[in-house]
Amino acid sequence: MQLKTTHPEWADEKYVTRNYGITHTPLFNLRKSGAIRSLALRAEGAKYGKRLYYIPSIEGFLARCEMRAQTGAGNEGGKPSTPPPCTPPAESLPPELEEQIEALRSRYFEEQAAMLEEVEA
Repeated sequence: MQLKTTHPEWADEKYVTRNYGITHTPLFNLRKSGAIRSLALRAEGAKYGKRLYYIPSIEGFLARCEMRAQTGAGNEGGKPSTPPPCTPPAESLPPELEEQIEALRSRYFEEQAAMLEEVEA
């Protein structure tokens, strides 16, 4: 019998590092290069928030890396190559993703407000 595991669609850096072994700096570089998708949950005008990563884009990136390693494509002359980036996100996300993002934002801000109340009490 095979166990079925489910992964979240969006996850924080800690989850990505624990489950995929990609640490802070490589995640930052992959995000900046457009190889993986992410979003920042923060109040309008806020300096800090919570960064979430789109797990299917990370798995797609890793699959491309594995495919290139198996075929040797893009590694002529023994030089390391840069994997192709993921397709950039569409201008608008599907409604179910928008709902998930909004739910995450709401929960995040509720938790932040509760923590602030605890600190002030």
